[in-house]
Amino acid sequence: FHEASIYVFPASEYAAVQPYVSDILSRLTQVLANQQTTFPGNESLPFLPLWNAAQMMQSNVRYFRFANGQGVRFLSQYGQAAYPINNESLFYTYQGLTDDGQYYISAVLPVNHPALPNTMDEGVPNGDWQTFSENFPAYIEATEPWMDALPDDSFTPNLADLDAMMASLSVNP
Repeated sequence: FHEASIYVFPASEYAAVQPYVSDILSRLTQVLANQQTTFPGNESLPFLPLWNAAQMMQSNVRYFRFANGQGVRFLSQYGQAAYPINNESLFYTYQGLTDDGQYYISAVLPVNHPALPNTMDEGVPNGDWQTFSENFPAYIEATEPWMDALPDDSFTPNLADLDAMMASLSVNP
C-alpha cells in the first residue's frame, strides 16, 4: 500500500505554508525530549506528511540519532475505519529533526511480519466487522505490546537494518 520514501522538509518554510506543521514540530520536539514509548488512548506520535486518515497504533518505538539530528522510529498503520493491523498497510516510520531544527525528516517504509494477516479482510474473525469494530480499542491495546515483543529480525525488512540506514542519514543544506 505504501511506497518507500524519505522526505526532508525545511521546517520553517513548511510551517509557514501549513499552519498545522508548527504544532507537529512542537510535538516532535517534546516527544524527543521525553522519549516516552507508550501512548495511551488516542494519543499519537508526530507524523508528516499529513494524511487524510488517523494513526491507528504505534509499536516498536525507538529513539536514536542520525548524523546531525535525532528522531523516533515506530511501526504504525493509518486508516479511516477500524481494521486489523496487516502486512498491506503496516509501515516503519522515522520522524526526526536536525540538531539545528531547520529540517524535518520523515521516512515511510513498508514492513511486514509473518504472523500478521496479509490484508485487512484476512484479520477479521469470521468476517464479523461489527464485532471487530466494537472491540477495536481492546484489539489495539493487545496488539501493540505483542508487536513490541517481536524481534527486529522477524520483520521484513529487518527493523535493525532500517534503523542503521536512518542513523546513517546526514542532512546538509
